[in-house]
Amino acid sequence: MNCSSHSPSLRRSRIGRRAHAVGFTLVELLVVIAIIGVLVALLLPAVQAAREAARRSQCSNNLKQMALGVHNYISAKRTLPPGAVVTGACCSAYSYSNWAIEILPMIEQQALYAAYDQSMYNDKATSIENLKVTQTIVPAYSCATDDGANQLEKPVAGPGSSLQYRTSSYRGVTGRSDNTQATVWWGAQLAAQSGSLFPLPDTYRGPLHTVGNIPYQAVKPQQITDGLSNTLLIGEKASATTGATAGQQTFWGYSYAGYNKSTMLPQSRMLLTDFERCVQVGGDGGDTPCKGGWGSFHAGGLQFALCDGSVRLISDNIDMNILCEASTIAGAESTNIP
Repeated sequence: MNCSSHSPSLRRSRIGRRAHAVGFTLVELLVVIAIIGVLVALLLPAVQAAREAARRSQCSNNLKQMALGVHNYISAKRTLPPGAVVTGACCSAYSYSNWAIEILPMIEQQALYAAYDQSMYNDKATSIENLKVTQTIVPAYSCATDDGANQLEKPVAGPGSSLQYRTSSYRGVTGRSDNTQATVWWGAQLAAQSGSLFPLPDTYRGPLHTVGNIPYQAVKPQQITDGLSNTLLIGEKASATTGATAGQQTFWGYSYAGYNKSTMLPQSRMLLTDFERCVQVGGDGGDTPCKGGWGSFHAGGLQFALCDGSVRLISDNIDMNILCEASTIAGAESTNIP
C-alpha cells in the first residue's frame, strides 16, 4: 500500500482544519475592537490638543502681524493709527476710518486699502464702494477658533447698522472706563458735571482711541510712558452669538462705538464669550460691558498683542484691575502683565 496516498475525505479534513485555524473567534474580534477603541480614546485628546495648539499659534501670528502693521504705520506716520475717526455726537455720529483699515497696506492688503474712500462714512447712500471693502474677508483679522468670524452681520445699533459688515476676531484697546457712572471721552468739556455724564480722567486714555470728536489726536509712541511692553494694544474678542444676539460681534471695518475697539472695565464678565451669559451675570453698566467685552475660545485664556509687538496669553481668571491698568498709555501704574 502506498503510504503517501490519502483518501479524499482525509485531505478535506486537513484543509478544513487549516482554513478554520486562520479565522478569528468572536472573542478575539471583540478584544481587537476594544483595543482599537482604547487607542482612539487615548489619541483623540492629543489630536485635539495639537489642533488647538496650531489654531492658537495661528491666532498669535495674526496678532503679531497686526502689531507689526501698527509699528510700520508708526514708521510712516510718526503716530499710532487712530482707533476710529468719528465726527458728531453719539448715535448721529459719522464713522470713517479706523485702526484696522489704516494698517491694511502694512499687512499686504494695499489694494483693499486703495479701494477705501477716506472721505466717506458708514452710510449706504454715500459709501457703497467702502461697503465692498468692509465686507471683505481679511485672513489676519480672524481666529480659527472663532466660529463667529468672517460672517456678514448687521451691528445691533449705530449709524449704518442697517448694512452688513464682515465680522472679525480682534479689537483695538481704547483705554479704560469707569464702573459707576456714565462717562464720555477723556478731556471732554461738559457744561455741568451734575448731569448724567462725567468726563474720564486723562490717565484712562489708551493706545487706539477715537479721534475726531474729542480734543486728542492719535497717540505718539513717546506718549506711552507706561512702557511699550506694559501696554495692551490689540486683543481677542471671539463670539459665536447667533439669532437675537447676532450683531454683538466685532466688525473690523465698522468704526462706530465699540465694534472694533473697546475699553477695559474692572468686571470679570467682560471676558465671557457668551453675550447672553454676560448679561445674565449682571453688574454696573447693564449690557454695555458685554458689548465691549473681550474673550476667546482658546483653552486657558485669550491673547493680546502689546505695544512692543509681543503677544501674551492671558488667563481668563486674571484680576481685571491688572488689565485695566495695562490698557492705559500713561496711567503711571506699576503693572506687570503676567
